[in-house]
This record gives sequence, C-alpha cells and structure tokens, in this order.
Amino acid sequence: MMKAFVPLVLGLALAPLPGSAADCPKATTIEKLSRNTAYKPVAPFDLKALTKAKATKSAFGLTVFVTNAEFDAKAAAARLDTSPVKGKGQVSLAITFMNASKPIVAGEYAVRANVWDPMNVRGDLGFGKDDGTPVVYGLGLKSGRATLVEVTDTRVCGTFDVTGPDGPFKGSFIATVLK
Repeated sequence: MMKAFVPLVLGLALAPLPGSAADCPKATTIEKLSRNTAYKPVAPFDLKALTKAKATKSAFGLTVFVTNAEFDAKAAAARLDTSPVKGKGQVSLAITFMNASKPIVAGEYAVRANVWDPMNVRGDLGFGKDDGTPVVYGLGLKSGRATLVEVTDTRVCGTFDVTGPDGPFKGSFIATVLK
C-alpha cells in the first residue's frame, strides 16, 4: 500500500479584515446637511461640492473636516467654536471623535450627553455669510452614530448619520491625517 503525502496548506481567506481599507467608503460625500434657516445667507450651496476631507488630532480627540474650502485644519481643530471658513458659499462640517482619555480607534461612536464618556461624537458647522462674516455653531446633536472604519497615522475613513435640532447630518469621508 502506497501512502500519499498531502501537504496541509493553511491559508487566509481573501476577505478583508474588519476595519480595513476595503471597508472604507468609496468617496467623501454629504447626503444630508441640516435644514436650519440660518443657512439662507449662503444657500443654496451644492452638497456635491463638499468633497475635501482633512483630519487632525487635538486636545478634543480626532476631528474630521468635510469642506469645500482650504484652511488650516490643525488651527481649526484647536478652536471648534470659531469658523475656519468665511467666504460666501464656503462650508465646513467638523465631526469630532472623542474617547475619554483613550486613543481614538476604529469603531462606532455615539452621541452622548457627557463629552467625557468613551466613544463619543460631536459636530460643528461653519460657513461664510454673504458679507464674509464667519458663522459657526455646535450642532447640538441629540442622536445617531458615527463610525470610524479605519484609523491609521496617515488616513481615517468612516460614516456618520446623526441628528440635531436642525435635522439630520449624513455622509461619509476618507480623510488624510495631517501631521
């Protein structure tokens, strides 16, 4: 009787691991952005133009800016109470991921009443009025979730679907992390 040798091959499935680049959204997009009448001075603006995404770490956590303008995101993340944009038609949506005193990691972040709770998210919206006056306000988010799919030293990606008193904010992002 002849014995056959059959090599045992251990292989990995070709499916991406959770939180991998393959799970990232395909593009930065905003599907919904409030219905606050205070936006009338700059409306209508094209949501399809909000395709730039930058991310930076600050004392607050990790802030992702989705915008149609150029500005210093590091300076803006340090002062979320000040609009980084002021030109007519310029918009900046800031989504800040906070995790108490722990590192920001991939996962689901929820709107929580206490900003010091782990895995928390907040939002701020800045825009420029017709006269060049910058306007910013906290979105006062009441519910919803934001998900960081991938977090590396150079890139973050994810989605958000949150609601505040001005309505829903929904979209996705692929952002370069600024050094």
